Amino acid sequence: MQQEQKWVDPTPASLFLVFVTALILWAFFTGRMGPEAAPIIGALLLGFGIMWFIGGIVNFRIGDVLGGTINAVFGALLGISLGISFLVVAYAGTAGISVDPRANGWLLLLTGICFIPLLIAIAKRSWLISLTLLVLGVSFILIGLSFAGYLSALTVAGWMLFVGGISMFYIASAIVIDTSFAKNILPIGGPLVG
Repeated sequence: MQQEQKWVDPTPASLFLVFVTALILWAFFTGRMGPEAAPIIGALLLGFGIMWFIGGIVNFRIGDVLGGTINAVFGALLGISLGISFLVVAYAGTAGISVDPRANGWLLLLTGICFIPLLIAIAKRSWLISLTLLVLGVSFILIGLSFAGYLSALTVAGWMLFVGGISMFYIASAIVIDTSFAKNILPIGGPLVG
């Protein structure tokens, strides 16, 4: 008799990628890396986006619509699209082609807005994850408004990414450790709403 393979939740892996992404962008937006880092960041985001997208497919496969949506949004908007955009902007700069950075501003602004229903829905699972998505969502809105030319808040947004990234590292670690030990060792908070 053939045994069916069981799919497992890719959320911890996805959250570790959010941690790495958030801290790379924190370093970039707070001046710890210069514009010449953009092509490398673009390549990293593209790779992470592919992994998030695969995670989203796995989430959908196991029946987790919310997890799949979050991974697909992160994968498509923050990983693949933003990664390609970083690469295009870097190439355009070396080729002497003028590009309008406001397009990335609108992408990030709208991505931040997409976080609103996601953080409301995830509040049914964990207040800490919901709060972290709020911090990350607001940071992307601020970055988007800055790139679009409406305000200058990249440093503030960068530090918000740092806070959100550290929180995601804790949440991912808690899920992995708690699952490995089959008990609640590192709490991630209960539901914010019932």
